[in-house]
Amino acid sequence: MAQWVSRILTRFRPVVSTCTVGAACRVLASGEVFTGVVVDIGLPDGTGWEVIERLRIVQPHVPTLVLTGHLEPEVVHRANHFRAEVSVKPCESLTLAAFAQRAMAHEGVPDGRLLDVVTQFSSRAGLTPRETETLVLSLTVTREELQKCLGISENTLKSLVRGVLQKTGYPSMDILVKTLLLAALKGASAGASVEVRARGGLDGE
Repeated sequence: MAQWVSRILTRFRPVVSTCTVGAACRVLASGEVFTGVVVDIGLPDGTGWEVIERLRIVQPHVPTLVLTGHLEPEVVHRANHFRAEVSVKPCESLTLAAFAQRAMAHEGVPDGRLLDVVTQFSSRAGLTPRETETLVLSLTVTREELQKCLGISENTLKSLVRGVLQKTGYPSMDILVKTLLLAALKGASAGASVEVRARGGLDGE
């Protein structure tokens, strides 16, 4: 599985590291920075969740894809907790390719402060990991590029955008993105001041 995943991902980046749980934890401790991480939670020397837990400490926003043999509710819930995507093994090449494209698009976000603002805002608005990803990518790519990065249809993209706007109360993604950018320019702490306009509806959930 690791060799096959590596072959697919090297189409997008020439250097792809594969390792066991123990080795992965040592690499993370060394401070190496990753564009994206694919984790098999059923590894022979431990659980992939341990890797993700450490990953979120050193690179809290790095795109992460969880591979699992069984798509159980507990796995999906835990992946959502870590803001990670989930795919059932054997993972299709198109799924890996789409993930690689999204991961590289995340690299286009130049300011970690902006990601902090978006993360705070998304949490308070109750956005799902996929909705949050859509919002983050909207900061740096066009609508056409967004659909390609997410690897989804136009109708699915419209549904995601509609969900973001309904939960946040903003009339358009452009206005929401501009509001978040302005908050990031004012400082990291400004994320808490970005208004969730649909807050009344969220409180009742």
